[in-house]
Amino acid sequence: MTYFAWDSITEASHFHGASATVLVMYKTITYINSCVTIVSPFSVWLRRKALADCLQQMTTLEHVFHHSVGVKRNFKSMYIRLASVVFLIVSVTGCVTIYDFTQVPKESVSLMNIFSVTILIHYPLIVTLLLDLNFCVRAGYLRRKFRDLNRILPRLAENLFTSCSNKKRKIKGAKMVHKIDRAETAHSTRDVSDLLSEIRKAYSELCKLTRTVNYAFGIQNLLSMGISFVVVTGMLYTICRALSLGGLTYATVRNIISATLWSGIYILKILVISHICWRTGNEARRTGKLIYDLLESRVDKNLQNEIEAFSVQIIQHPIEFNAHGFFTLDFTLVQSMIASVTTYLVILLQLSPSNGQT
Repeated sequence: MTYFAWDSITEASHFHGASATVLVMYKTITYINSCVTIVSPFSVWLRRKALADCLQQMTTLEHVFHHSVGVKRNFKSMYIRLASVVFLIVSVTGCVTIYDFTQVPKESVSLMNIFSVTILIHYPLIVTLLLDLNFCVRAGYLRRKFRDLNRILPRLAENLFTSCSNKKRKIKGAKMVHKIDRAETAHSTRDVSDLLSEIRKAYSELCKLTRTVNYAFGIQNLLSMGISFVVVTGMLYTICRALSLGGLTYATVRNIISATLWSGIYILKILVISHICWRTGNEARRTGKLIYDLLESRVDKNLQNEIEAFSVQIIQHPIEFNAHGFFTLDFTLVQSMIASVTTYLVILLQLSPSNGQT
């Protein structure tokens, strides 16, 4: 359907004023988008068991955080945030579709045909964005859970410090007072140890959920980042060629605006996914730092063993997201893409003809 849609566009001169390079670039990107639209749901279907495990593990986490750790559930804000993001995606995609629709000449083809072709070409964009949103929701959920743990651990350290300070302050008093204080301190230490044990179990469940999410969305993230790299490179090349030739006409400006909108959407997608994954990993690393601070406190042997076991668990299970093992999803990916896009742009511009249309 995409192939016949593009034949209809070129034969009817819908992109009147556009050069052959621009048409080839848009065709390639549209075909790739269409293939990703078909392959991505299929890959999700292959990972359906992992997705079911995600939901089950999230339910278990909610139970652990609510009943054991004492974190209140706040689904209302999550639903509002998710609805806002979905509305933003639909709105941005709709704006790009409307702009491309208004720029199509309508003399030779009926309005219904133009509308159908425009929807068919832009449909893969909204599908891929919604699939990426599915991953971002789970990564954001993990980030919020790590943040909840990081809010509890400083209070835990404060309680330990207060308990040790009271023991030192009262040890100079009467012998009976010292015995009572020692019993209260031991009771407080046991409470802290029990709470730390529950936090360690919650962290273990978060690690399992992170591995499940990585497995379930690995292929999808690999395809998403790959198509984003191709689209951004192609659109920036189109813009550079149009600007390098000079003599901007209405058709050239129209092509530049359309290419800017498309590249902007995919650049923003790369930044959002990288940012969410980086923030989640950063919250997990912050948990490790807070646990190391607890090691500096003078506590009893049982609590010290619990803290050390937690530290070993954090070291053995680092939190990070990757695209099916090919590369890590964080800001290092953004740096690599900037370098790669710049390199390919220089090569393409050097191989381009010095005269003629873009």
